[in-house]
Amino acid sequence: MSFNLVEVNNLTFTYRDEKQPALEKVSFALPAGSWTAVVGPNGSGKSTLTRLLDGLLWPDSKHSEIKIAGERLTKQNVWSVRQQIGIVFQNPDNQFVGATVADDVAFGLENQNFPPEKMQERIEQALAAVKMQDYAGTEPSRLSGGQKQRVALAGITALRPKLLILDEATAMLDPQGRRDVIALIQQLRQDYQLTVLSVTHDADEAALADQVLVLSHGKVKATGTPADLFSQPDLIASLGLKPPFVMDLKQRLAAKGIEVPAEITEEQDLVNYLCQLSSTK
Repeated sequence: MSFNLVEVNNLTFTYRDEKQPALEKVSFALPAGSWTAVVGPNGSGKSTLTRLLDGLLWPDSKHSEIKIAGERLTKQNVWSVRQQIGIVFQNPDNQFVGATVADDVAFGLENQNFPPEKMQERIEQALAAVKMQDYAGTEPSRLSGGQKQRVALAGITALRPKLLILDEATAMLDPQGRRDVIALIQQLRQDYQLTVLSVTHDADEAALADQVLVLSHGKVKATGTPADLFSQPDLIASLGLKPPFVMDLKQRLAAKGIEVPAEITEEQDLVNYLCQLSSTK
């Protein structure tokens, strides 16, 4: 039976000395186990949203509500609720505190008073899950950008959160590194039953989500599946986004009279379909 892991209702927040709210009456839900991408231009409120979800900021209105796993987030329970949330930021260097990779993964476990006799097992499991077990004794500064994000993910998965927030987590990676990290997150989501909220400017990353939340000037401008939203060129252009490669190519093919089935949303599936189509002619 499905349920909403996160429910946000009427969320409003204004920064000090600002007249316009950074977020205004934002409402949405994250079904348990789902992947939701948050897109929008700079200044639309995306990062503000992640800080509110983690209790780093507090809403303006008493009518605003954030519920995580059925529990309303308050100043009294913020520390316990945070234990259900893991965040990976754009620059992983800002998250490293340990002298070695293993030390860094251990840091969160130590903060939660994890039993020492079980800590090593949890560290080894987490590093194996992200394929970084051979780097346990390495200094984080010696790692590549993609490897650093893998270690950041290991530190989070070791804690077994329910919600994983990615705040532009792949923005500093090259295309291959971005694909590798996204594939890893998809695997971790399946293995650990994670619910994922991904803040991104990358339309191809957003296209992999189950649903997309579009923010503009602090308000929810649209929600829907990637196929629904990226089939609206005027909306995408107004946000300063480029459509995902696959959807852009499908639109170009349609203009040439070649209709590609709507369920094809990934590059390899499109390649296979076009190869089959070519072989029948």
